Amino acid sequence: MSNLPEANLGNIESENSICKGILKAANLSAKNIFRNKNLLIITSEYPPGPGGIGSHAYGLSSYMHKNNFSVTVLAPKGSFLNQEEFDNKEKFIIKRYSGYKFFKIINILKLFFFEYLKSDNIILVSSGILPFVISGALVKIFKIKSVAIFHGHELSMGNSLLQYVTNLVVKNYAKIIAVSDFSRKILSNNLEKTKIKVVHNGIDINRFINFKPINTKRSNKELSLLTVGSLSKRKGQHNVIKALPEIKKYFPNVKYNMVGPDNIKNELVELAQSLGVEDSVKFYGYLEDNELSVLFKKSDLFLMLSENLPDGDIEGFGIAILEANYFGLPAIGSTGCGIDNAISDMKTGILIDNRNPIECRKAIEHILNNYKIFSQASRDWAKKHDWNLVIKKYIKIFQGDI
Repeated sequence: MSNLPEANLGNIESENSICKGILKAANLSAKNIFRNKNLLIITSEYPPGPGGIGSHAYGLSSYMHKNNFSVTVLAPKGSFLNQEEFDNKEKFIIKRYSGYKFFKIINILKLFFFEYLKSDNIILVSSGILPFVISGALVKIFKIKSVAIFHGHELSMGNSLLQYVTNLVVKNYAKIIAVSDFSRKILSNNLEKTKIKVVHNGIDINRFINFKPINTKRSNKELSLLTVGSLSKRKGQHNVIKALPEIKKYFPNVKYNMVGPDNIKNELVELAQSLGVEDSVKFYGYLEDNELSVLFKKSDLFLMLSENLPDGDIEGFGIAILEANYFGLPAIGSTGCGIDNAISDMKTGILIDNRNPIECRKAIEHILNNYKIFSQASRDWAKKHDWNLVIKKYIKIFQGDI
């Protein structure tokens, strides 16, 4: 009888050892899975501030979180009153950096090291010029898995030193995601094609879900044109204003509405006055989503006649075009930039020479004569760019291709 307890004890110890081994393996497996799904996103723009880079970074971070990734965002601190409220409502972590030039770099590095020490197995994602440079250096030093979001201007903007550094660090990234075919062409001269993936920008359908688009419309009383984006040479509001005299010959009651930070408002006002079309333009500044949705519903066409500037500032895609499409607005945009991928030519809008007023007027006429077809195609196009669909491509890259 004395042997029986010893045998039982041996069995128990053996079973405990097996259980511990299984649990340890399971814990290690779960830990590795979790670590492989750790994203640290460093971005140069972020809501509630405006900007396409910020809009993209928010869509990426929020939808990766919804797909069970652990997400931390390092984003610039702005002067928006609702910024703290915005950050607190999110279920993932948002940390803000501040400072000017060198001090901004120091603050980004501080936040990075804090996150790196918490988990040494992260995927570092950069978006915007400064994050692109900083992250490109960090991944070389620390051998971190890395992805850069490439909007198109990163390699050509800034002084010669900055351009040299960006062209140097771009090779350090494991993968680079270009937001358009136009952006990819810029990269193809610097990198092997296997490093570059193209994922077109997405829009957050949920952002406007409470502001339902109205039925297809087209008033004969007034032609309402709209551009949403910072007032700037790149966004091309001046090109639309230059086209207004030609447009007014055929549509005397045309109104051109501009939404966005008024960086060059005075210049645009002077231009409109010099062309005698000041009564046809209106500036709205920054609008909240509920106000913007009202303007979308009242508009007939969305225009973005962007320019690629000599200093390297270019239009990488044009997210606002897709948001307008969601409300059934066809778009007219510039050829030779990322807008080529934001507009399905002759289906959701028309691509034109941004400095040709006659082309612009003819495009308007063609769309208005086929408005219901263009409007419905625009809505369908916007839904194809829903972040719920776009995010699947990012997940594949983060988990499969790195």
